[in-house]
Amino acid sequence: MNRRVRFFATLLAALAAVFTVAAGTAQATPDPDVFILSAPQVDCTAAGERGVDGGVFADYECNPILIDYGLFVEGTGGSFEDVYIATLADEETCEAAGNNGVANDIWSDYQCVIGTVEGYLLLVSND
Repeated sequence: MNRRVRFFATLLAALAAVFTVAAGTAQATPDPDVFILSAPQVDCTAAGERGVDGGVFADYECNPILIDYGLFVEGTGGSFEDVYIATLADEETCEAAGNNGVANDIWSDYQCVIGTVEGYLLLVSND
């Protein structure tokens, strides 16, 4: 009986150590995980860079999804006004991207402004 108790105590201690290390690792490496929009790779990268340069994103990744790339971001929580992120094909797509940012606290407000023949400009602000 004494052997079993020691075995289970050792097993529980090992499991606790594994979970502690896993939890510590997960907290130590913040990853961009908020989806904003999808676009061809070059446009996704440009949108991510504009967001970083404008103080909107702390970091971003463009990950392949279906036929485009998804822009996944980590917000700064800072203050910024009317930062241009991307030109999107139609108002519905622009509104969806704007709402994704608001819903995930990346920005507090956005505008979809008719821009060029190419579509709507997504401008974002946070106070």
